[in-house]
Amino acid sequence: GGHTSASLDGKFKSLKPFRWRAQGSLKKLGNVNAPDYYLKNTGVEEWNFSLTTTLADSVKGITAYYSQFNTNLGIFSASHIGNLTDLQRAFEADSPLDSSGFEYKTDRPYQRVEHELSKVDGFLNTGKAGKLSFVYGRQYNLRQEFDRHRGLDSKKPGLQFEIVTHSLDLGWEETGWENHWFQIGASMLTQKNTYEGRYFIPNFRKWAAGIYVIDQWRLSNKWIVEAGVRFDCLLQRVYQREGDKVRTIDYEYQQPSISVGLEKRIAKYWNWRTNLASAWRPPNVSELYSNGLHHGAATFEIGDTNLAREVSYNASMALAYSNKKIQFETEFFANMMEGFIYLAPEFPATLTIRGAFPTYAYRQTDAILYGLDNRIRYKTLKWLTVESSTSILRARNLKDGSWIALMPADQTSLSLEFDHEINGFKLFATPSIQWVNKQWRVPSNSDYVQPPEAYILTNIILGITRAAAQGETHFNLEINNLFSTQYRSYLNRYRYFADEMGRNFVVRFSQTF
Repeated sequence: GGHTSASLDGKFKSLKPFRWRAQGSLKKLGNVNAPDYYLKNTGVEEWNFSLTTTLADSVKGITAYYSQFNTNLGIFSASHIGNLTDLQRAFEADSPLDSSGFEYKTDRPYQRVEHELSKVDGFLNTGKAGKLSFVYGRQYNLRQEFDRHRGLDSKKPGLQFEIVTHSLDLGWEETGWENHWFQIGASMLTQKNTYEGRYFIPNFRKWAAGIYVIDQWRLSNKWIVEAGVRFDCLLQRVYQREGDKVRTIDYEYQQPSISVGLEKRIAKYWNWRTNLASAWRPPNVSELYSNGLHHGAATFEIGDTNLAREVSYNASMALAYSNKKIQFETEFFANMMEGFIYLAPEFPATLTIRGAFPTYAYRQTDAILYGLDNRIRYKTLKWLTVESSTSILRARNLKDGSWIALMPADQTSLSLEFDHEINGFKLFATPSIQWVNKQWRVPSNSDYVQPPEAYILTNIILGITRAAAQGETHFNLEINNLFSTQYRSYLNRYRYFADEMGRNFVVRFSQTF
């Protein structure tokens, strides 16, 4: 397939503070190719554009922005299966039960999505009195889901969602008082969701408001302290149909959040920082009320109306080293979660008029999530840089001591960056390998199939750039999964039915004028 985009920026000599930009893009892709077969009905089409105008100087400014995103995307047809017997066969098969060759045609099941964003933001720099800012945004999202089961009207979606969101953010910041940088702000949001067709979640309204204060205090050249507090209120009103009547159910939440951080330069090239914070979120409507087919994930999901708010207490500590040749950072973190909300497989699978699907249910428990992230970047030679990163996460259910399902497996990556400049051309090559371990830490008998095996992926990027007085030319060749390794990702629910993408070539060309 292909993807093309263009943007045009402009200004006027007679009105120097005014700027404008227009941008548009098109994309069309055919079926994805796993190493040994194509994934039927996985093509996608997109057409997008945006417009921006800005009137600003160093004291004041205002920007208006509008964008629209449109897509038709196929849903992998072998994930929507007609009966429980075939679903079990699909779990046990090495390849999808429904296959095809390469094609651009998108058939049922598929989705059509339209997303609009309108935004106005502005600022006023008052000097000694600080800087004032605001952002107002409106988002409209339309999602239509066309099931494999056609029903009575083949042109009508099985489910249609429309959600409209209005948001307003106000801020003030002050940097002129000794070594302090203050921020004070408020945010407001209102949201309305409606649906037509089969039930998945009910109609709802949401109102939210929050205020916050942040202070960053530079004690010396070595010490920085940052502290913040925020208070949020939220009301979710659900409209639940019961026969011929509609019952209104309100969920109200209020909760503070606090964060305190320290950063210290402990040597010429060494930095240390630590942070303690609390955060929270209410259960969303899908977690409370889901009861049906999650179309894109090809699973039947069940909510829990008894879910309470989720509250976390986070501690992290990081150590970093940086000079001209080496950058190193390692961070340890731990999250104590009260009322951690998560999805877990539930048995047996569910048979509906639209087919048979693996079933997932929302659950809640107290949990601890802890781990580390590590990154090392070393410029060994003028033309060679080596980079490595590692991520490790553990998640325990504190109520029974078991592991929590659907968490990322351990992974690490290593890349080499070669770069050289000759006669005005910049050349670079970046080969890399990524190792992802098998996710061993799962509850026993907790899934429809066992977690997939560990795998190693090899990727490479080659590029050339030429800069001139009239603009720049960029040409890149990227090859992902160079050896077409056959693998499945634990966090992808389509692993029940098919392998991940095989060798993938991406050629990019861009020109600025």
